[in-house]
Amino acid sequence: MNDVAGNIQMQDEKLLETGSMFQSLNGEIKDVTNAIEHISEQTAALDEHKTTVLTIVDSLAAIAQENAASTEETSASMLELQKIIQTCHEATSDLVKLSKELSANTKHFEL
Repeated sequence: MNDVAGNIQMQDEKLLETGSMFQSLNGEIKDVTNAIEHISEQTAALDEHKTTVLTIVDSLAAIAQENAASTEETSASMLELQKIIQTCHEATSDLVKLSKELSANTKHFEL
């Protein structure tokens, strides 16, 4: 009988240990659940930041394309301006030549 009582006592102790372990395990599960929820929140926040960064990068790409188009237009305008300046230079050279000829021709006529 003492053996049976001893076995029952030992089973009670083991049961208490098992209950304590389950309580500890339950606490750990709650901690892991909280950590997972926190990671999920952080992941959502990172996703929002990623979306913001992508939007900004898209805007910068559009601005870069506009700048490239403006640079091409400016370059074309500069080439056109260079042609106009060359034409003006040639016309000025012709005028200088004509004025020298006119000056030489008018030396013959004294007033």
